[in-house]
Amino acid sequence: MRTLRVLITVLALMGFARASMAYDEDFNRRTLAGVTALEVRVAMSYPDRLDSSAVQTDTELALRRSGIDVYSGSQVGAHPNLPLLFVWVYAAQVPGGSIYVLSGVTFSQWVFLARDPSIALVTETWGTEQQWQVSEERVSEVRGKVRDMVNLFLNAYLAANPPGKGER
Repeated sequence: MRTLRVLITVLALMGFARASMAYDEDFNRRTLAGVTALEVRVAMSYPDRLDSSAVQTDTELALRRSGIDVYSGSQVGAHPNLPLLFVWVYAAQVPGGSIYVLSGVTFSQWVFLARDPSIALVTETWGTEQQWQVSEERVSEVRGKVRDMVNLFLNAYLAANPPGKGER
């Protein structure tokens, strides 16, 4: 945990106050085609101020509204090859009293090597990440930013799976 705080402090001091990264190109979106179900996991490092269960609920509800089945608990065990949508938020206090936040939404799934399909691994095929600073009084805004990143995933998903495609 100390290493994470040092990293966050160094990044904040380097001026990365509003940076973002995404791998949301056409080829990334195409990896979402045909996905009908997934598992959602949420990890948060600032639990006293950020409610991971609220983020989990927000995320699952948005996915279900877009027509994606979300499995959890024993359902995941019954579907061992489910793709995973991972939502993460790491936050730490930095000098001056503000909170430095690193967050992201990544989609991982099984990938098989073309040269040898018996070799398979789980890898991220789509994702977005952001880092920013927020004042202690505005830390509740983190939930909205995470919601925005989940919406980026849904836009990519719907681009790869247009409503009505394949339906008669």
